Formats: sequence, C-alpha cells, structure tokens
Amino acid sequence: MIEVEDFGAGSRRMSSKRSVSQMFQTSSNTGVYAQLLNHLTRAMNAKKVLELGTNLGMGSMAISYKNSGLQCTTVEGCKETATIAKASFEKLGFENIEIVNKTFTDFLQSCDADFDFVYIDGHHLGKALLEYLRLMREKFASETLYLLDDVRWTKDMKKALKVIEKQEPEVYLDFGRMVLIQFKA
Repeated sequence: MIEVEDFGAGSRRMSSKRSVSQMFQTSSNTGVYAQLLNHLTRAMNAKKVLELGTNLGMGSMAISYKNSGLQCTTVEGCKETATIAKASFEKLGFENIEIVNKTFTDFLQSCDADFDFVYIDGHHLGKALLEYLRLMREKFASETLYLLDDVRWTKDMKKALKVIEKQEPEVYLDFGRMVLIQFKA
C-alpha cells in the first residue's frame, strides 16, 4: 500500500491510499495500448521521448522496449509512485528511461530539452492539458508529435479535445482513447 499524492483530476475508482496491484489493474498501459505506444515511437524513429504521467512506468517501458537509441524522460509528481517506477526500470534493465519527480508544470517551465515525441497520460483536466500543450509548443520543435491519452475520460477532457481540433493540427489520428497530433509549423 502506498499513499498517492495526486496533482490532477484524481481517480474515480481509488482513494489516495492504494495497493500497487490495484494501481496496475486500473491505470497501467498494457495490451493494445502498450503495443501502440511502442509501434508509434518505433515507426516515427523517435529518439527523445517525453512522458507526462509515469504512474508505475508501464507506458515508459512500452515506449522503450526494443527501441534502441531512444531516450525516454518520464515525469511523475507523486514521490512514492515515482520510486516504485524507478525500481522497476532498474530491475528490468531499462537504462534509457530517466524519471523526474516534479509536477508537469514545474518540469515544463524548467525544461531546456527538445523532444520529438510526447506522450501525455496524466492530470486529466482539460484546462491543464491545453496549458501543457501551450508550454510545449513554445519550447519544442514544430515537428513534435503529441499522443494524448484519456481524451474522452471526462466532459472537461472532451471540451479540451474540441479546442485542439479547432487549432487544425497538421496530423490528427484518433485511436478512440488516444489521439495523435502534430501542429502546423
């Protein structure tokens, strides 16, 4: 059991005190979505990936699996969750994953790196998603691809998705739960 400090929308199913197995069952990227993460980053030949929302690290590991030459930076606000993810990365030999224990806003405001692929799977509030995209578009190359997860999780996220659609991204691929976008230069 761990105490989860949630900086976003919170969980509809769990209290702040959670078992790791319960977290894995309800909020980890496995199956088809883990394969999608891996295949997209490999097909795009991504070299520098940013993940916002590490949780237990399943997304990071899916991105990094058999993806040589890729460097994944993953950001998790909750210290206890980040500690568990880091231990998993080390135990399973994922040396190309760097975990940062900060809020997304703190990380993005201090970030001086560029990323060619960004996976956003945390916070889950529409206003926050739009703000993160604004910050990243100011800092990252126009070719950066953004994979947004849980875009239809709440009415608020659906509203944010409509705002993003009105910005007329160059690339817009809808996978149901996830949407892949790239903005015009």
